[in-house]
Amino acid sequence: MSRLTARIMAIMLFPLAIFLVGLLSLDQYRTTLIQSEFVALERQGFTLARSLALAEAERDRRVLTRSKRFMELAINIKHLHHKGRAMPMKAA
Repeated sequence: MSRLTARIMAIMLFPLAIFLVGLLSLDQYRTTLIQSEFVALERQGFTLARSLALAEAERDRRVLTRSKRFMELAINIKHLHHKGRAMPMKAA
């Protein structure tokens, strides 16, 4: 094989080698990109679950506070009724 043939073969094989290295790099990049997407989705799911739990806790706290107020009101009405001081309700 002459020197000229070796140079031509090297020039022809060089782009092929660069293509193969680039292909392997793109595969690694794709894998990293997909993995980072899964991490982001997991983080978003955790944030959504936490937000829903906090909203539910706040709603339960408000319901409990209202129930407590209604119970206190019912006890006060019952207490006033037993003492004979209950006010008759007016018709609307």
